[in-house]
Order: sequence, then structure tokens, then C-alpha cells
Amino acid sequence: MNKLKQYLGSVYKAIERRRDSYLELGLSLASSASLESVVALSKSPLYKRSFASVYETLDEVSIDELALVKANYQLGESVCEKLEEVAVYSGDSSFIKRPDAKTLEARVMKRLSNGELAYAYETYWSMRLGNEQNSWAASIKVERMLGDETVTTKAKTHIQELDTLATRPQLYVMDAGHGKAVLGSYAECKHTDIIMRVKSNQLFYFDPKEQKRLGRPRKHGAKFKLDDPATQPESESSELIAFKNKQLRIQTWSSLHYQ
Repeated sequence: MNKLKQYLGSVYKAIERRRDSYLELGLSLASSASLESVVALSKSPLYKRSFASVYETLDEVSIDELALVKANYQLGESVCEKLEEVAVYSGDSSFIKRPDAKTLEARVMKRLSNGELAYAYETYWSMRLGNEQNSWAASIKVERMLGDETVTTKAKTHIQELDTLATRPQLYVMDAGHGKAVLGSYAECKHTDIIMRVKSNQLFYFDPKEQKRLGRPRKHGAKFKLDDPATQPESESSELIAFKNKQLRIQTWSSLHYQ
């Protein structure tokens, strides 16, 4: 309970305008199993204000976003487990269909995996993984993607921001939808390593072993393709471990880069 009180106190300080009303809205939302609309929050016993105050609060609230992320980060540090003393974070996006919200900012049209063409908006989440035995996770930073933003550009900024808050090693895990530009932000991090899933046919290159005397220097050496064992030299290390009742082989190669 003390951790929760400390967290709510930090969130309260991060709200620069409409503190009481906005915090009550947040508590009402967190305590509701489901909602038909935002207005329904005014019926919650935790919200002590009038119906009209809901709209006024959402219109006038001002939040120190960095302070809010820091509060979320500190809560995750205090309640989430570590993997061999390393905090584990994950980044991913959610595509939320809104076919009737024609004036919604940043609404986009996207073809889903089932072939459906849907209107929706997309959000990017950075989560602190809480327990290796289940899927429970703590939200650290959530943003709606606007304009030409992608999961890659969002991941870059999230990784950098979380790294500035860290004082110990941490890990950021991403799915295959993220692009190679994420590596640019990773190179600048002091405390964060990344694990990124890549496509099964992803092509990499080794660094060139030698350069020509004349002409433009070579950027790429030999090819390394994940689905072509013929392009893969002997790994630098190899380990067989048990994972979810299956055998998993972990191999490592270094000095590889994208095209």
C-alpha cells in the first residue's frame, strides 16, 4: 500500500493543471471493468465532480510527461521482477479500429492480416515485464503514433528515454516489425541492451575483410542469410538450453550489419 501511495503522489505532482479531477478520472478508469464511454466515468463513486467536469478536465489538463514516465519507471523498479538482476522492457504497438471516428487525429487506413481494410489509430507501448511466469506487465510509456511516425521511430525515442532513467543494466525486447534504425539509438545508450526478433529470411553482411586500393571502400563483406546455412560460418559460441520443455540452441556471430 505504501508503494501505491508513493506512486499516486508522484503522478499527482506530474499533473500540472487539473490535478484532482484528472487523478479521479484515472482512478475511476482503473477501477472499471468496462466502459461504454468516457462520460460513464462521471458515474464512478471515485469521481466526485459534475458530469461537465469530465470534458473540461480532458480539455484543460496539463501533464509533465517526463515526470509521469519517471513515476511509472520507479514503480516498475519496485514491484517487477528482474531476469538475473536485469530489468526487462518490451516495446510493441496496438492497432485500434475506429471506423466511425472520421475526425480522429492520425486515423489511418490499414490492411489487417485477415485481409480486412480497417480505419484505426495506432499506439506504441513500452512495458516493464513483471514476472517470467505470466504475461503481467506494467505500462511505462504509451503514445499515439502521428503522421509519418512508425514503430521504429517510437522505439528509438522510448529506448533513449528509458535509458536516461536507468542506473543499472536493462534489456529492451522488440518484435520483427521494428526496423534497423533502432540500432542508432541503441548505440547511444549507456545501460540498455536490445533483443530484436528479425525475419526468418533476413539478410546480413559481415564487415569486409579487405579493401580495394582504388575506388570507393567496400561497405559489405560476405553475406549471412538466416534461412541459408551455406552462408553461415561456424558460430563463435553455441549453447543448448531447455525452454518450455523444448531444446533451444543459441548461437552467436559478431561483426554483422544490415545492408
